[in-house]
Amino acid sequence: MKFSKLLLPLVTLLSVVRPGVAAAAAAADVIEEEVADPNFVPTREKPYNFKIDYLIQDLQEEITDQVIVKNGEVANVEYKFANDEDTEVIIVGVGGQLINPVTGDILANVTATQIGPLTIPAGESNIFIQKIGIDLNPDTYLFIPSIYVAFNDQLIGLGSRNQLLTVEDPTISFFNPALLFLEVILFGSLGGLGYFLYSTFGYKYIQGTAPTKKSTASAASTTSSAKSTAKATGSGSYDESWLPATHLKSTGKKVKKTK
Repeated sequence: MKFSKLLLPLVTLLSVVRPGVAAAAAAADVIEEEVADPNFVPTREKPYNFKIDYLIQDLQEEITDQVIVKNGEVANVEYKFANDEDTEVIIVGVGGQLINPVTGDILANVTATQIGPLTIPAGESNIFIQKIGIDLNPDTYLFIPSIYVAFNDQLIGLGSRNQLLTVEDPTISFFNPALLFLEVILFGSLGGLGYFLYSTFGYKYIQGTAPTKKSTASAASTTSSAKSTAKATGSGSYDESWLPATHLKSTGKKVKKTK
């Protein structure tokens, strides 16, 4: 009954959703014995003897300052939770926030997602995975995880280290099917525009500047007319009408032969 009451506040936490930042969690059946720190002293900042760490699968083999993630991908955050307390702890959910690393403003909430419940006995550890769908504006974010547990009949929220995430858009291939479709539309539109301009302006311009058969036929007709005129005058190769009269008379006299 007490555990059921503890789950009621978690239902409220699970309703905190920001579109584009989805998360899912899965528990792994891996239990390891944990050596408790005998010198642990509870403080206000760390009141419980829990050790929580994580890596982002396929992107981290060890803790790094920055991780690059791509929009449209899923970041698998693998947590290792070590319980060094004297009593068991029950993990019931995981969530988090993405904030501006400079100003601290909250830019996105990672959906709180229920886990298990996953019980970790005293002195043991376990692994669970949080899946975060990336759909954000390309930028640098500070990821702050939140782990919700039931401990000593109380529902508490625990934190872990913060992680810088750089979100980038995926590289689009030239042969991407969606891009190919747009390319076909673009080239088809350009081809149609080119044909329209040619048929409207280019063809008429070419017709107005290029030589035609009609002008060639006119030149041939003029040459033929000149030849006909020359034959009609009997001059053979020239027209006598433009020669001086004295020249015509001298050519008409007969030359007498001397003996």
